[in-house]
Amino acid sequence: MDRGQQQLHFSSALERDLAQVIICSDLFYWYWRVTEGEYSLTQKCLYSMPIPSEDNIKKYRNEIVDKKRIN
Repeated sequence: MDRGQQQLHFSSALERDLAQVIICSDLFYWYWRVTEGEYSLTQKCLYSMPIPSEDNIKKYRNEIVDKKRIN
């Protein structure tokens, strides 16, 4: 693995999928630029991004999907 690559581990497919969506989002880009402002993405930034718990994801999944369909 290259020096600039990070390997992430997840306890479930749901957590993995959510992390992929968040990391590829404008929200994460904004978070990275505001908190780090660096050229390279650090582990500190990756692990400090607030991500909802799996329980909350499951609890609000239908509401999120319904709002996504509306927009």
